[in-house]
Amino acid sequence: MEISTTIKPTLQAMKVGDEKFFPLSKRRSVRTIASDLKTDFGLVFKTEKRDDLIIVKRNK
Repeated sequence: MEISTTIKPTLQAMKVGDEKFFPLSKRRSVRTIASDLKTDFGLVFKTEKRDDLIIVKRNK
């Protein structure tokens, strides 16, 4: 499991079905950027908290 720290480029590069892991401390940034990418490009993500990580999965 690789924990990412560069959020926007990581989310933009994800393909449908991909999962990425971020430190839980980045939760607000991850969710904000995911929302912006949905608005700007139609990319859809789901987030989940597990232990001390936020897991992002690309859905569309």
